[in-house]
Amino acid sequence: MKKLATAIVACTAAVLSFLVPGWPSAPPQIGFFSPSGMHQEFAGKVQFAVINAENIDNLRTSFELARKSKTDLLIDLGPLIAKKASAGDLSVTYAAPDGSTRLKKYQPVLPIKIRKILGDESLRTALAPYAKLMAEYQDQLKAVFLVDEPYLNGVSKSELERASRVIRGVLVNSGVRSPRIGVNFAAAEFDAGFGAEVAEAANRYVVDVEAYRDSLIGKPEFRSWDEAFSKARLTTYDNAGSLYAEGGIPDGVDFISFDFYVSTLLVDALHDRSLAWFARHTNEPACSSFKDSTMSSIRGRLSFFRDGPVVQDPTAQISDRALLDSIFNCRMRATVGLLHQAIDRSSSKPEILLIGESSGNGFVEFDKSGRVETAQPEKLIELRSFQETQRYIDFYNAHRQDFAGLAFFTFGDEHDASIALTIRGAAAMPSVTAAIFAASAGR
Repeated sequence: MKKLATAIVACTAAVLSFLVPGWPSAPPQIGFFSPSGMHQEFAGKVQFAVINAENIDNLRTSFELARKSKTDLLIDLGPLIAKKASAGDLSVTYAAPDGSTRLKKYQPVLPIKIRKILGDESLRTALAPYAKLMAEYQDQLKAVFLVDEPYLNGVSKSELERASRVIRGVLVNSGVRSPRIGVNFAAAEFDAGFGAEVAEAANRYVVDVEAYRDSLIGKPEFRSWDEAFSKARLTTYDNAGSLYAEGGIPDGVDFISFDFYVSTLLVDALHDRSLAWFARHTNEPACSSFKDSTMSSIRGRLSFFRDGPVVQDPTAQISDRALLDSIFNCRMRATVGLLHQAIDRSSSKPEILLIGESSGNGFVEFDKSGRVETAQPEKLIELRSFQETQRYIDFYNAHRQDFAGLAFFTFGDEHDASIALTIRGAAAMPSVTAAIFAASAGR
């Protein structure tokens, strides 16, 4: 493990010690997507932060820190303007492979991730005190964002457009000058073809689950499995049939971003065929090698998706890195290419904010089935996280003219109650934060 620690230090030193030839001369715009708010530890060390509007007192505290540190804020209004759908709002049917519509065997369980935007008057009422605060600190306000990952969470393009009109009016009436509004998509779901693939993947998940359930009928383990699945499961089962799959860039938006983390790609069944879809439906050369691959097969080539002890062989680390390089190049180049096409087709001409991953969640040790193992090599996880962070920095700097900035998710640990997951952040990984701060300083 000492060699791994040394490698991290050496990699970090390399980042800090020289300018990469050919970097654009425009100053970098690097920040953190930090839902819980501004952190003193990164204030003044990055140019901006994306934070949630969940509590007006916390938001004021973040604005004050942003003002003192000369940091811009982008405010995610999702927690404020959208509510969880009720069980009755979810589709209880799914599309079977033969084209038929089938009834799901299980009723929805909490928590529900599908969202519904408030009606116009409720939206104005909820937003009013926050809009007043934003007007007070508008020199720090770069933009506001609508519901996070809207299409994945069942929010339609027309609903985003309605909300955008209402929110812009409230902000202007509250004294915010020329407010800017953005939307953050999950992966490439702004593209209707990709959105249809994700919706189909959700249906496949239900098909597979129910086929497995049927295979257990009459066996001793059926009752315990059935009871467990009835009470707790991936939200994919309940969300199937309720996703918005028509794609499109909403009219009247000024910022577009997308998150497509390797942690999501590696373990989320919705993306088992995403790289193969890119290979078949885009002209991106970086995706050609994945034409006949599923993520479940690709995972088998990574040393940290294996049963048994941690793989210490240095050649395995080299192989992992090469494969993760290829996965990054495919998904990022293909997604950005599709986004430019979607923007060209739309009436909006928004700037693009790149969302990067600075979390260690996708780089822990898993068993073959994708379950997190007990023993975890923290330095090795940090090294993998550092390498992924550096991929984003290099990509951003190579294409800086395409992006308004690069925001890393996340700084501190964040807990997503909707999927009962704690996301470990960059703060606990010194080499990751050092790389981000160095990129922000233009080094």
